[in-house]
Amino acid sequence: MPAKLTGKQIFVNGLIAIVVAVIGNVLVRLILGALVTIPGDFPPMQLGAIAFFTAFYGVGATAVYWIINRVSSNPQRVWLVVVIIGFVLTALPDLALAANPSSAPFPGGTSQLWLLLLVFHLVAGIIYYLLIPRRR
Repeated sequence: MPAKLTGKQIFVNGLIAIVVAVIGNVLVRLILGALVTIPGDFPPMQLGAIAFFTAFYGVGATAVYWIINRVSSNPQRVWLVVVIIGFVLTALPDLALAANPSSAPFPGGTSQLWLLLLVFHLVAGIIYYLLIPRRR
């Protein structure tokens, strides 16, 4: 089994992953905006919100991996399980709001838009899964 990552390696990997995930999700949003009409009054699909929440969850993901790396004898396996559980838990509100868009705390969202938000969760989740534990 390879040596565990140091805290500094995890921190640097986390920063790199956050930058890559934010850029990736902004690009995805721009592509989706060219393919689908996205109303300006739907806050979750605005570039600022996408960048902020992608980075916010990246900080959390980095902290979680740091803990896993410290306490687990097999951090990569535990990380996979945590990333999958994290994706499911972050997808649940979007799925619930896709089923009933009128229950959202702000206007403008359709079932299609709530489901499209899952693409951002998937992009960020894959990037965080791959880059945070990366060895250089």
